[in-house]
Amino acid sequence: MFKCLIILALLLPARFAFAQSNQQDDVAAIKASRGASNAAIARHDIDGISKYWLPDFVQTIGRGTTLRGRDTIIAGWKALFKTNKTVLYVRTPIAIIIGDDGKMAWETGTWTAKKLLQ
Repeated sequence: MFKCLIILALLLPARFAFAQSNQQDDVAAIKASRGASNAAIARHDIDGISKYWLPDFVQTIGRGTTLRGRDTIIAGWKALFKTNKTVLYVRTPIAIIIGDDGKMAWETGTWTAKKLLQ
């Protein structure tokens, strides 16, 4: 029994270090994805913007309007880019929190509207 406790005591710090390393990797991946999304928005590239969206994706915009469904949200972005050729949005994460089980993440930050330079 004592031998099992020692092994467990030795393995726990490694588990937490591994989990922390995975969270750092996850945060880095989310930041990279956010950067790619920002670049796609700047190019008005709908495929690049929507490449991570699932069919049941839900988007809530700054005015509190909620849109549901990948196709509906894509149509909204297309309409926006058609009527406003100079629109640009930049999302800057301030905090990214990875859930304890590593399956979900929460990002908070700023969403800034700008005009593209022509």
